[in-house]
Amino acid sequence: MKTSYLNPFGQAALNVLKNFGNITRISQKEPHINEIITNTRNQDPKKIDTIQELCYEKIRYYYTRQANNKTSGYKYLFSQALEEEDIISTHALLQAAAITYGTQSYEADTIINTITSILDVKLDQTTDTIMDETLNEYIDIHNTTLNDIILLINNNEIKLNELLLNKDKLILTYDDFIREYSEYLQHRRPENMYQAVCTSMKKHLLRALITEKLRNYMKTIENKLKQIEPATIITEIGHQIKKIQNAEQEMVIKRRYGKNVNFTSFDDDNPTKYIPEAFPPCVQKALHGIKSGGRNYCISLFLTPFLSYARLYPGVYARHIKNPKITDMDPTLTITEEEIIPLIYEAASKCKPPLFQDQPQEKQNINSKLGFGEGEIKYENSGKTPWYTPINCKNIKEQQPGLCTPCQDCKKIGNPLSYYNRKRKLLAKSGGKG
Repeated sequence: MKTSYLNPFGQAALNVLKNFGNITRISQKEPHINEIITNTRNQDPKKIDTIQELCYEKIRYYYTRQANNKTSGYKYLFSQALEEEDIISTHALLQAAAITYGTQSYEADTIINTITSILDVKLDQTTDTIMDETLNEYIDIHNTTLNDIILLINNNEIKLNELLLNKDKLILTYDDFIREYSEYLQHRRPENMYQAVCTSMKKHLLRALITEKLRNYMKTIENKLKQIEPATIITEIGHQIKKIQNAEQEMVIKRRYGKNVNFTSFDDDNPTKYIPEAFPPCVQKALHGIKSGGRNYCISLFLTPFLSYARLYPGVYARHIKNPKITDMDPTLTITEEEIIPLIYEAASKCKPPLFQDQPQEKQNINSKLGFGEGEIKYENSGKTPWYTPINCKNIKEQQPGLCTPCQDCKKIGNPLSYYNRKRKLLAKSGGKG
């Protein structure tokens, strides 16, 4: 095994790119790829004969793995005999995403995740020696301090509790481990202790270093190619990324989360069109605006979470998706910007006085409750704060009693979203008649 199997930016990998020549070659047939697929153990039959198609296969693998689905059709992606094709396709994907969509895009994140998901499998297959050699292409494994990798921590590429430190020095090699901790290893097998403590840490660190390099590489490509026309084949791959995303995203959600177990005719883990007739009385009241005194609570704390979850993820209480972000359900933010935000803003404008008229800062508060921090509603801001879940009925009665005007259907319901989910399904069964 070579370090280039893990690292697409080492000198060996760069030599492969240099020797490959014109990038247009990635669309030419390479019988070598099919031979490797055929000879890969436990590989499902498949015909892939260009590096361009290999690019698309990697994205499909990522989505298939995301859905926890069978990945036996992609075993060949981890063949060391495909080293050169792997390196070239990796760089082609990075360039295509950076040029076509920019480094802050959902598409760029998808490619980063695609490459790192493949890297995760490779790291589990590699030897300790190759891992050390690959790490040495980024850092001096005998003399790395916390300050040397502080950017990785600040950028959330790695966590401090994933590192083994002695004061501010990282302990990465077996020799350093023995030197620092031999007095604590009496009557134990130091090799086993080292493997248990350090191997996982080195994987985390190498993954973080490569991920950071992937992002920096894309930024460099984006800046360099603003002045020149990119190769047609790279632009073509860029457009195909979007097509594969659109096709796979819908399938991933269906395969991964399935139907809501309580209402099998509804898929509550997917964006679902509003059914206004099913909104509970409190939501109906809030949509018409309220008087000063409870406007902030009504619009930002109550209506914003309800409308966002009712449209994007009504099945949140089943918790099929842990710590969801709006971009998990609405990657392009089209629904959020064209449907959810206008409804919230309209309700805010109907308040007396209009909420934003004297409290324009509430727009930032709304963004924060949707999970975008205090910034704009952009993909790169998603997850900066939690996506607030809808407030329950008890809280509404305590904090905003005038909002709670229960009807017959409110009995035994503890949350407005639960009311909505139940009501819309009852309406569907009765043909829309309440």
